[in-house]
Amino acid sequence: MHAPGQPDDSVRGADASVPDDATLLHRARAGDHGALGALLRRHERRLFNVALGVLGNRADAQDATQDAFVSVVRRLDQFRGDATFGTWVTRIVLNASKDLLRKRQRRPATPFSVLSQDDDGSSAAGTRFAQSRELPPGTHVENQEQHQRLREAVAALDGPFRDVLVLRDLDGMDYADIAETLELPMGTVKSRLFRARLMLREALRLHIAAAPAATPHTA
Repeated sequence: MHAPGQPDDSVRGADASVPDDATLLHRARAGDHGALGALLRRHERRLFNVALGVLGNRADAQDATQDAFVSVVRRLDQFRGDATFGTWVTRIVLNASKDLLRKRQRRPATPFSVLSQDDDGSSAAGTRFAQSRELPPGTHVENQEQHQRLREAVAALDGPFRDVLVLRDLDGMDYADIAETLELPMGTVKSRLFRARLMLREALRLHIAAAPAATPHTA
C-alpha cells in the first residue's frame, strides 16, 4: 500500500528520478497519454483498496474505481492544485463508491475474500491495516479467518465512521489529508476516528462472544 502521491511498483524502475504527480499531470494535460496512464496506475491499487473498504466486495470496488478513473479523465482540466492530486482522486473514488451504494440501495455486502499475495495488493493492504499500531488493543489478527472478519466489520460501519477508518488505518493517510479529502475540520476527523475504532472493537468483541465454542478435533 502506498501513501497518496507515492509511486507504486508499476511506475518504479531502476531510475530513482521517477516523475512526481505534478509532472505527470502537466504532461497528461498536454495530451501525453502515457503520462496519464502512469498517473492512474500510480494510484490504482491504493484507490481500489479504498473502494473495497467502503463497498465490501471486489466487483463493486472495481466498478467504483473504474467510474472514478473515467471521472478523473473527464475532469482533469478542473484540477486546480488546491489539494494534492492523490487527495483529489481519493475524494473522487469515495464519491463514486457512495454513488454505487445509493444506486444499489445498500445491498448487503458479500464477504471479503482473503486475497493471495500475488493478487492486486489488497492482501498486503489488509495486513497493514490489521497491524496498525493505532487500532485499539485486541483487533490484531492472527489468521485468515480473523482477517476476513475484520474487513467485513469495517465495511459494515456507518459511512462517516467507516470513511475515516479506511483512509487512516487502511490507506495510511495523514490527518491533514483526510480532513482535506472529506472536507472536515481536523478535530472532527480525529473524533470520528476514535469512535470508529471503538465501534470496530465492540463489533469484533460481540462477534467473538457470539461465536460457538471451538470443539476438539477428532479423527
